[in-house]
Amino acid sequence: MRKAIEIIKAIGGHYLLLELAVLAPFFGLAFNPGSIGDLMRIAGAFFIFNLIIGKYRVKQITTGHIYLLAIFLIILIISYFTQGDMGHRRSLRYYQAFPWLILAIHCIYVRRREVSARLPQVVFSGSVLLAVVVQFVVYQFIDWEQPWGIYSIKHHLGYFASLTIPVLWYFLVNTKGWMRKLIYLGLFIDIYLLFESGSRIAWLAFFCGILGTGLIFFKAKHVFAGIGVFLIIACLAAALSGFSAIEQNIFEFLKNWRADERVALWTDTVRLLSDNSISDWIFGHGIGTFRKYYSILYKSNLAVSKDIFHLFPHNVALQLIFENGLIGFSLVFTGLAFMVISLWRGYPRLKTRQEQNLLIATFALIWINLIYCGLTHNFYSKQSMYPLSMICGVALVLLEKSAQIRPVRSWKFSNR
Repeated sequence: MRKAIEIIKAIGGHYLLLELAVLAPFFGLAFNPGSIGDLMRIAGAFFIFNLIIGKYRVKQITTGHIYLLAIFLIILIISYFTQGDMGHRRSLRYYQAFPWLILAIHCIYVRRREVSARLPQVVFSGSVLLAVVVQFVVYQFIDWEQPWGIYSIKHHLGYFASLTIPVLWYFLVNTKGWMRKLIYLGLFIDIYLLFESGSRIAWLAFFCGILGTGLIFFKAKHVFAGIGVFLIIACLAAALSGFSAIEQNIFEFLKNWRADERVALWTDTVRLLSDNSISDWIFGHGIGTFRKYYSILYKSNLAVSKDIFHLFPHNVALQLIFENGLIGFSLVFTGLAFMVISLWRGYPRLKTRQEQNLLIATFALIWINLIYCGLTHNFYSKQSMYPLSMICGVALVLLEKSAQIRPVRSWKFSNR
């Protein structure tokens, strides 16, 4: 019996299985977004297994993870007391899956320090390449039931491309040989998909994210050289996608931005907020409640935009203030500000160029994700929670590597 338990512990607690479990939600994002929440929970289950009977210990969790968990729990507890029967269960479930992937990533980092072997980087870079190529093939050559390849909405295709380009760049600068040539091809395809998506929000998020990151971390001559190389690749990809279509998309928005449904929805959200009590302003209405309150306003108020019914305000700041109050808004954006500033401070403290490149890619992803989700996604959707959890998980590992956060070994109850 004891031998059987040891075998189960050896297999279930193996870090390679945990890495594959963490990689799985990415395939969910790329091929079947409906599975993201379940795959995140599976990764969390592997983490708990490692915590209970594996080699991971509570004392190895860092102070940064404790602060993040505190923010998570405060928002969750307040939401339970405020949402009543107006909450949205799926939004709550996606939010509850958020911390598990972050902790699973840290568990992988700790386990990797204990063993010399690791899942080859070619597996991760190959996985991203495979997802990009499949997206391209389905969109370009297969008569799929979805108008945007695997996705039903153009913004999702643009979002996927904008997130995977910095990841491919990281693998490109840290890879040599034949794999590097394939990554160049993958980058070209990814930029083509970004333009082809026609998602102006994805374009805005991507270009602002990479330009801001480049100006912060690179010297001027390297920024101009990088911009030159990128413009060449981008122009080739845009030529294949169609310059006229891209130009028309941009000028149409600049001409008619006042009529954009997002602007009308933000006005409607301000109307909802104007009815808040002092308690509502402080604590909010609860996770996922916007859709039901907006439904009441939509049916009863002729001043509300009637063009389309919305489930969320397409603005993370307004959503957090309405659903989580000023407490939730302050906690989320304070945490993000701390992460961004700490990554910037930690860049020169990292020991290897590979770690610094990972930090640069993570920094760009924070801004791309924040700008895109801030104007497009429901903050508590699976499309938002999964990238944010991956970004936070990697960022906290980098902050530990740069000695800005440390394991909570001094806590008495953590001495297992």
